[in-house]
Amino acid sequence: MSTWNELTRVNKTRKDHKCAATGRTIPSGSSCWNYRGEYEGEFQNWYMCDEAKEFMDANHTLFNDPDGYECSYIGEMLDEAKRKSKEANQ
Repeated sequence: MSTWNELTRVNKTRKDHKCAATGRTIPSGSSCWNYRGEYEGEFQNWYMCDEAKEFMDANHTLFNDPDGYECSYIGEMLDEAKRKSKEANQ
């Protein structure tokens, strides 16, 4: 059964993919998330690493914009949170 307009779990990728949120490479054989569907009339098919998905789930209030959000914002927010955490631990 195929899925449409939802994020689905990929247990093991067959090839490298680029994370739409962080821009980092998701190596083949890794787990990740895949979105396949239509947004504003355009077909989309992208992948998201586990780290970005976990951050998004843990900070869901940051992503409740009724107009949606750009995937790259997740990576920017994740990097900012890491930076702040590192500074707090020093």
